Formats: sequence, C-alpha cells, structure tokens
Amino acid sequence: MGQSLNIISIFVIRMISQETLQKYLDQEATIEERSSVDNWRGESLQNELQFQEFESYYLTGVLPDSVALPVEKVKFWRKWYIWFFLGILIISYSIAIVSSQRVFLKKTGGVDTLIQIESVGNIRLNKGSVLTYPEVFDGNYNKVFVEGGAYFHVFEDCESFIIESMGSRIKVIEFPSKLLITSFGKDSVQLIVEEGRVLWDIDKGITELDSGMSAMWNIKINQVHKDFNYQPND
Repeated sequence: MGQSLNIISIFVIRMISQETLQKYLDQEATIEERSSVDNWRGESLQNELQFQEFESYYLTGVLPDSVALPVEKVKFWRKWYIWFFLGILIISYSIAIVSSQRVFLKKTGGVDTLIQIESVGNIRLNKGSVLTYPEVFDGNYNKVFVEGGAYFHVFEDCESFIIESMGSRIKVIEFPSKLLITSFGKDSVQLIVEEGRVLWDIDKGITELDSGMSAMWNIKINQVHKDFNYQPND
C-alpha cells in the first residue's frame, strides 16, 4: 500500500487518480472524468501546480526536483515520439549493417589514371591521389572518398552523388556535372565547377557553386573564398 500511496499522495486530491490524469492527457477520458479534472485544477493554485508537474513528467519523462515518482509509472509506449525515435534508430542501424557489408574499391592515381564507373561517370585521378568507392552504386549510396585531387564527369542518370574530401561533402545537384577537387595537404581544398551545379557542405556552412565558379576552403581558419569568374584552361 505504501508503494501505491507514493503516487496518490502527490497527484490525488478529492479522488483524482493518476489513471484519470493520464487518461485526461491521453485524451481518452470520459466527459465526466475530464470535468472532474478541470474542476479539481480550478479549485486552487496548488492543484494546478500539481497538475503541471504531472503533465511535465508525462510529456518529458523528467521528474521535477520536488517529485520522486517511479519512472515505470508513466506509459512511455503511448507517446508517438518514442516510436518515432525508435524507428530512426532501427533504420540507422539497418543502414549501418548494409554499409558494413559493402565492398569498397581503392584506387591510387598514376601518371594518367582514368576510372570509368557504370551509370555514374568518369573520374580522372591525380597522381598519388586515392579514390575509395563502392563496388556497386545504387540510389541509396552513391558516395566516393577522395584523398588528393580528381576530376569528375558525372553523367545525367546518376542520382544522389556525393564526393567526400577532407571532411567536406560535395553533393551534385545538376547533371551532367564536371568538377575538379584538389586538396593541398591538410591546409586547404579547392573546388572548381566547370559545368553543372553542386552544394559544398563544410564546417563553415553550405556553399552553392554553379558552372564557371570555384571556391577555396582554408581549413585552418575555416573560411571560404568564392570566385565567380573562373575560366578553365583550354
């Protein structure tokens, strides 16, 4: 009995039970039950404060400093956002499992290294640069990793294509696209867009580059300088 009175002593006044309050917040209470709760809340400021404490605990699962309720007493399974976040965790875990089973290829650039990827495009890798990419591209995972520099010609039928370099992410949003990315040690990265349109996501924020534009990201000071009149060398 002492266990049950732990809750009732806090949230029950004049026969207002925890179950009734929970049904009230779940919007499952009868007209009579809702009326009894509303009347009880209006009788005194103390009652209203007690109701707010219970409501706060019901919505967040965090106990007020002045209340010590057992956590299992609130029906967390009835909260939609619990299921929402649980769903996100399950999906993320599934993606992680699938990604871990992918076969990745690694290519180091030579004097003139050209990599042709079906349904993606052509990638010309600079000498000494390294390209890591999945053996199979699909609509869910079209990402490659570049260390150094590479020239990309991405075909029109490739979707969700992302290039990752030095912790930054380049998302191609217009096809076909031709772009050159070059990293200079650990100090800076340059992106040149000869054709198409891309979004460059770096610590500084997201930068959009169209045809004929270039940008230099200074990693040390985390600044981006854009050149709107880039002219490719013929």
